[in-house]
Amino acid sequence: LVINHVVKIVTVLGIFRHVYNYVPGTCHLVPGVEQGSEDIELTSSGLAFISSGLVPSGWTLDPSFQSAKGRIFTFDFQHPSRAVTEVSVIRASQKEVFMPHGLSSYEDDTG
Repeated sequence: LVINHVVKIVTVLGIFRHVYNYVPGTCHLVPGVEQGSEDIELTSSGLAFISSGLVPSGWTLDPSFQSAKGRIFTFDFQHPSRAVTEVSVIRASQKEVFMPHGLSSYEDDTG
């Protein structure tokens, strides 16, 4: 019984688990996304959709969020030196606030 508990504790703590050190490459600032990103969705062609401008509840008075504008950008990993491109989003009315939160994409068999 005691050995059973010790084995469970060792397993849960991951004491003998092997961790792979993965280094994807050098990170750099992507020009055009100074406000930060909320979510990124990557397509199979290397095109990334980036949502930006989400203001969390209760943070509207924070000066760093007052200039935030909801936008969606695209970034092409095939040409990483290029800046992002803003996607034109048509709103129902000018009074509507656009704060994109979460992205997902669907690709069929043709790409």
